This record gives sequence, structure tokens and C-alpha cells, in this order.
Amino acid sequence: YTCNHDGSNLYLLNDSGRMSHFCWINDAQIFGWGGSINSFSSLKQSGLISHPFLSPFKSLYKKLVHSNAVDGHNSLSSMVTGDSYIIFNDLSKNFEKISVKIINKDGHPSYNHNNENLVLTDTYPDKNSKASIFLYNIKNKDVTILDTLNSLPHTDNTEFRCDLHPKWSFSGKYISIDTLDCGSRGIYVYEKTSL
Repeated sequence: YTCNHDGSNLYLLNDSGRMSHFCWINDAQIFGWGGSINSFSSLKQSGLISHPFLSPFKSLYKKLVHSNAVDGHNSLSSMVTGDSYIIFNDLSKNFEKISVKIINKDGHPSYNHNNENLVLTDTYPDKNSKASIFLYNIKNKDVTILDTLNSLPHTDNTEFRCDLHPKWSFSGKYISIDTLDCGSRGIYVYEKTSL
């Protein structure tokens, strides 16, 4: 949902039942990971998904999406769930999906305040306990990995994990992340010119 600062003008932006991390690009657009309305989400909303005839499809669905945050969505799982990064236009049903062939994992996006074409995001730790921060250029569809860091394997997939949560400084000159890369929780600051 979006609304004005005073709570008025409440608007349902995404009715798929699947929405995760997001950030505002500007006053009219949001960049976020989520699903778009598709056959499966429509079945869930209608309540038909609990019909006994459809039970085998629920387990197939769970298999398709299991570990997607770590392993990444593929074209098939994205087609079933509708999940991808999406650019939403507020107060409208217009949106643009970012292909999972370009970015296939959920993360924590942050926009550069000085260049709306640049979004910074991250990945969850993979099976080798490595998480990456990367830059996505919306205009030319380029992805640049900025760094790959270690997590602590025994904290992965627990409430003690440390998501990277990359953020731009307001000047756009620095990027900060939370990390366990050196063995304890800390903050790294990168100077954009060195990336």
C-alpha cells in the first residue's frame, strides 16, 4: 500500500500477496522484490488453492520456490510465483518487471539520490556463506558486483544472521553495509570512486 503522509489516499499498489524489500526511486516510483498477479496468486486469493484436488500442486510449488532467496529464481519458478524485482508506478497498475536473467535474487535495494538509474542491492549468503553487494543500472541493464563477503555459516538462516543492507549516502559518494565478514558484526564504508 501507499498513502499520503497523513494517511489519506490509501492505494493498493500490489495485490499479489507476495512483496518483500523495496525502496522509493522518486516520489512516483518504487523498486522492490515481489510477485505480480498470476494464476497461482489468483488461486490463493480465491481460496481454491485449498481444494483437495490442488494439494499436489502446492507441494510442487513449494519445491519450485524452496531456497530461491539463496540459489536464485529461475525462469520457471519466477513464472509460477511471479517473483522478480519490479518497478512500480504509484497510483497505477503500471509496472515493469526486471528479468530474473539479470537479477534473480531478493535483496535490500537502495537508490542513489543523485542518479535514479543506479540501484544498489545485495544477496543473502549462498551455500558457501558468501553474500554479494552489487550495482544495477536500470538504463543499460548492467549488473556490477562490488564485493563478495563472508558470513558466519552457523548464523546463516537464523535470527542472528547479518544481512548486508547496503545504503547510499545522501551525497552518493559512499556506500555502507552491515557485515560479519571479519568474524564479528561491523559496518563497512566504501567510497564510490574506489568501486
